[in-house]
Amino acid sequence: MINAGRHVISDKDKTSSGAPPNQTVSDEDLNAYIDEQLQPGRRLHVERLIARDETARTRLDELLRVRRLVRMAYPFPGKE
Repeated sequence: MINAGRHVISDKDKTSSGAPPNQTVSDEDLNAYIDEQLQPGRRLHVERLIARDETARTRLDELLRVRRLVRMAYPFPGKE
């Protein structure tokens, strides 16, 4: 399931580093990250969150999976 809008990670969630995450990353940021449309500073911030937070990685993987499914279902005209 993909959550729309800003996803807030609760303090009870743990990152791989063991520190409680107090950062947020929106699906909008993740989609911009996938499309390489983030400003360099924001991209670095999102990459750091993805690296240390399993929930963010899972959400990123899900967005990538959905994107691939949509592209397979609706190919660009003339590309068959």
